[in-house]
Amino acid sequence: MKIIMNTHFIKTLDDVKTLLSQEACLEPGWDSKDECYQWIEQTLSHFKYRSLGREGKGLIRRYLTVASGYSTAQVTRLINQYTNKGIVKRHHSSSNGFRTRYTKADIRLLAHTDRLHSDLSGPAIKKIPDYHCTSASLRSLAGMGQVRAAM
Repeated sequence: MKIIMNTHFIKTLDDVKTLLSQEACLEPGWDSKDECYQWIEQTLSHFKYRSLGREGKGLIRRYLTVASGYSTAQVTRLINQYTNKGIVKRHHSSSNGFRTRYTKADIRLLAHTDRLHSDLSGPAIKKIPDYHCTSASLRSLAGMGQVRAAM
């Protein structure tokens, strides 16, 4: 049987010890990451994490790991963020990581060209736009064969 935790009743380190003794049947129940981060910050503040001793810090670390469902490494990063800055803030990524080179229309056109030519190999299909640049739709794909050479 899995129990979704209600952590509002945990006020002391003894409560944390009792909860951790039943850790196998506990399951985190957060609706969002932002809510979980806010709870972690409130918990660290409530237990005055900075002033706890070694044993108390270990208990709180295990409690945060079990209650949040995050890995030990992630909880360590969040605790370090709290001890250094006094807050636990979620960082949102501002970019997708990779710049898109071809539009969705280019990809559809390439797939259509591939079907028209009976599923040629990758290197062969990359050469087709170079040889047939008279079509305005294929001009955006021209030079695809040189992409590897330029990198």
